[in-house]
Amino acid sequence: MAREKAERREPEEGTAGGTGRRRASPAEEARREAFRTFLRRRLEEVGVGQREFARIIGREETWTAQLLEGRRNVPGPEELRKASVALKTPLLDLLEMCWGVDRDLLVRDLHADAATLAARSATEVDVSALSETDRRTVMEFVGYLRAKSARDAARGSSGAGA
Repeated sequence: MAREKAERREPEEGTAGGTGRRRASPAEEARREAFRTFLRRRLEEVGVGQREFARIIGREETWTAQLLEGRRNVPGPEELRKASVALKTPLLDLLEMCWGVDRDLLVRDLHADAATLAARSATEVDVSALSETDRRTVMEFVGYLRAKSARDAARGSSGAGA
């Protein structure tokens, strides 16, 4: 029987070293490098060692060194939540650095969600059977009506004929 030679596989186009994982875009890689630079500096500023940092975010001891060398991907959201406390850095800053989360969009969405929750908690209408999109629309409308009512009251109006 003839033995077949094992072929050396070339990395697939668009993957990282043939691992099947998607290769980071230049913008992603630049963001990751900026995070690594920030992390090195911040760990020193707050007096937290690499091993301690890894322990805080629930990783093995060598993980931080590998991250700083560019051999690990950036931490996930739960790890960043823990890191934000250790680094004394707002979570939103870390999400923006690591994952490119659009700060303005996130803040806008959080404000809208807070308004929706406030309206929902103050209404007696059961909207639980509606889709999430429809519930949000109803609650935003309730919020609009409340704001309109408050404006009308401030003007001394009864709200009729608005």
